[in-house]
Amino acid sequence: LEGHRNPLPLPNLESNILCGNSLIDEFEGIHLIKESELLGDTTYQMEMDHGRFNVVVQKLIEAQDELFRCDQSEKKQQLKEQIASLRDMIIKTQFERCEPEKIQRYYETTHLASKPYVLWQLDFARVFREKGGFDIVIGNPPYGLLNKKQNQNTSIMANEFELACYKNAPLYKPAKGGMINIFRLFICKSFDLLKKDGHLSLIFPMAFMCDLSAYALRDYVLQYNKIDYLEAFPERDNENKRVFKSAKMSVCILGASKIHTERNEKFPMRISRDRFVDTQSPITWMSREDIEIIDKTSLTIPLMQPEEYEILLQMCSGSTR
Repeated sequence: LEGHRNPLPLPNLESNILCGNSLIDEFEGIHLIKESELLGDTTYQMEMDHGRFNVVVQKLIEAQDELFRCDQSEKKQQLKEQIASLRDMIIKTQFERCEPEKIQRYYETTHLASKPYVLWQLDFARVFREKGGFDIVIGNPPYGLLNKKQNQNTSIMANEFELACYKNAPLYKPAKGGMINIFRLFICKSFDLLKKDGHLSLIFPMAFMCDLSAYALRDYVLQYNKIDYLEAFPERDNENKRVFKSAKMSVCILGASKIHTERNEKFPMRISRDRFVDTQSPITWMSREDIEIIDKTSLTIPLMQPEEYEILLQMCSGSTR
């Protein structure tokens, strides 16, 4: 009852709502802060000594925490300016080995009002310093081929710098295959943002389950993470039954955990023929071991009812190809 009489005000959520390119937090030639460095495991000299560096990071965290609870407009502005100054100071420590043109490149790209970049390790400093990442990542990432006209519209535009980041960063290696669809990059990034044992739930094109271009991504998810569930929505022609009316596309929802699992551990896959999860639809239990028996080359995740799946598995077991 006491909580109802004197409820706590909602936190200042605007401090945690960021707008920008969330896929890039490391610029060409400029090494931004990483989890291991925040924890003190640095492998290079920084402009400020290690003790002072930790003090600055701690001040950044305290200012971010205070802004999260602040409800006074004048104080909010002061805190935002303080955070910007501390953030800039930390970034500058990374410039010791960079050529002047690369430093200029950083400031040009980060101060473009039309396309700012989210620096996760700094914008959520406490999360990465204390936990190593987020507990949960939930999202509906954008879909579309990079710089490719589809249905007379250009889907996702990326400049040369961004394309180089997407194509060369080890983080996005599992997303490669054919022309890059941006949703595959977001799957890689989502796992990267999770702490160990963290969970994600994302909705994206059902191409993830069976498209040949998504083979490397399926391999990555099945090998290094644990699928908790897959909800498939194959309907794409009837706009009243597909999940997104305006998008003629079959989609699926992936729930997964950032933990290793054994090849024979089963996960549930369910098919819903309408736009909502059909809880009455039978669940097909499958594993990476099963998937390799059915299609070792592409690791296709079959869209099948349990009886069909069992028959296919028996047909492929011990077969000669």
